[in-house]
Amino acid sequence: FTTVDQFVSALTACEEGLLVGCNNGAYLFSNATDQFQKLSDKITAPVLNFSLDGDQNVWISTSGQGVFRYNRTTHELHQYPMKNIQGKVKCTLVDANNQVWMLCNQGEASIYHLNKSTDQFEAFPLKGDATMFHGMAMLATPDGNVYVGTWENGLYKLNADGSAEQLISGTLSNAVHHIHQLYCNDNKSLLIASDDGLVQYDIQNRIWRMLSEVNNPSRSTFLTYKRNYPRKIGVHKHPPFLFEIYKSY
Repeated sequence: FTTVDQFVSALTACEEGLLVGCNNGAYLFSNATDQFQKLSDKITAPVLNFSLDGDQNVWISTSGQGVFRYNRTTHELHQYPMKNIQGKVKCTLVDANNQVWMLCNQGEASIYHLNKSTDQFEAFPLKGDATMFHGMAMLATPDGNVYVGTWENGLYKLNADGSAEQLISGTLSNAVHHIHQLYCNDNKSLLIASDDGLVQYDIQNRIWRMLSEVNNPSRSTFLTYKRNYPRKIGVHKHPPFLFEIYKSY
């Protein structure tokens, strides 16, 4: 990295190494060389998110250039500029059926779905508890469900018919005002990283509980997990620190 790489905004592991998103593009930290290499000079906007699909593609969300599809085998790069939303994409998501979704906070739709027959992202109309929301994070569980964490609107589940079902209110719960990331490694519960702390949501019983409360000015901002190791919860603080949450919770 150089002096212009002022922050790291996305980290995702893949077979080749670690994908790193920063304010001026996307990099791969290679397992083979222990070196950083830029995926493409064409990606110059801040990278906010990576998603991996079942076809060796990396879906790269940016703030300003839309979405890029990078193939890890052929190294081909394709851009979806998304000019209708000024190219500002919060994140992409690949669900259990290898379908690609996109979350944004610009324009007339919050959710987009990739039509693979036309290779175009199309607006996915919402109904039910919300027709629009300020989305911050998306998650697909192994059973095929899609969840969205929002800024001040709580946690939603997206149903196949396009209905958005609010599971936790951001205001009434006083626990998930600003959701930054969602995590799940089974079909039983979700972990929610928010400004208020770390929350566990029981999917079957539809109840939530606070696992660790974070006092201001700290806030839980990301979750990551490595097989055979505890979950790591990053907290925005000066200096930053990590929590380790074991499966016994």
